[in-house]
Amino acid sequence: MTTASPRRPWKKWIVRLALAGTAVGLVALGVEWGCERRDEALVSAHSFADVDGRRVRYDYEKGLEGAPSVVLITGMNDMLEQWGAVSRSLRGKAHVLTYDRSGMGFSDPVSGTSSPAVQAAEVLHLADQLELPRPRWFVVYSSSGLLGRELGEHHRDQIDGLVFIDPYMPEALIEEGPELARRTIRGNQRYMVKEFLKTVSGFSRLRAALGKSRTSSVGLSAEEAAIQRAALLRTPHWLACFGILFEWSDEPGPPLEAGRWGSLPLALLSTAQGAADRRAHAALAAQSSAGRFERLDGVEHVSLARENSAVTAAFLERVILR
Repeated sequence: MTTASPRRPWKKWIVRLALAGTAVGLVALGVEWGCERRDEALVSAHSFADVDGRRVRYDYEKGLEGAPSVVLITGMNDMLEQWGAVSRSLRGKAHVLTYDRSGMGFSDPVSGTSSPAVQAAEVLHLADQLELPRPRWFVVYSSSGLLGRELGEHHRDQIDGLVFIDPYMPEALIEEGPELARRTIRGNQRYMVKEFLKTVSGFSRLRAALGKSRTSSVGLSAEEAAIQRAALLRTPHWLACFGILFEWSDEPGPPLEAGRWGSLPLALLSTAQGAADRRAHAALAAQSSAGRFERLDGVEHVSLARENSAVTAAFLERVILR
């Protein structure tokens, strides 16, 4: 009498899981291929400049003859589309240049550290290459505040005006104390790691392929939102963000001394709620004897380039086009 071999249903489940995994993998590859083709089509319509052997993506809209030039510089984890609504409001009234900073968006990364000095050289090179008419105003936002301070400290002969929109101020962290400063910086670093892991997940890629986005697209056109999604799926973009973020410290930037930058036209728009940030912003505005400081209440810092872009655009018009 023969004994029947025991049934092993788990074998069938292993086969089914293997087939399901293969199917998911094929779908993921298809989504990835589709995203890459779409990204190439979106970006091919944009302009690129060669800056020290690197490709830098930019958008340049010429204004009327005699109009000033305005260079809009992005903050952390963003690309030139961040300024979409603001640049459209300035269109025709000024020559408007926006660009992806080194490694961000679709610009090539630098070899080595992307310090404020390197970033300043990059934007000045780009402005000269495109022959932006004078006067030239440079507008920095959030984490590019140290880049703005580099321009004011070492390149005043190459700029005609400087605008800070809620700039990052290490002095405020120092005043709040080393422990709080470290917690703030580490918190930002953890946030970026978390956002990166979300972005590279297959779910995020599928959402991007379906035209969805985990990021706010308020104030962006459909094309701008699509390009933003595409850039946020690029590993070089996140490496550049990490490079800047992990260089943050509680070390001060260039010294803050009233009148240090002479009579350079300077304006600062602040939404800071903390006393330390308010004092640091006011001190930065006082770097120029012609400095102007405006503070907003009830407006979030992160919304100045999007949901409240009209506030930022109106401020720039008052300062630059007066």
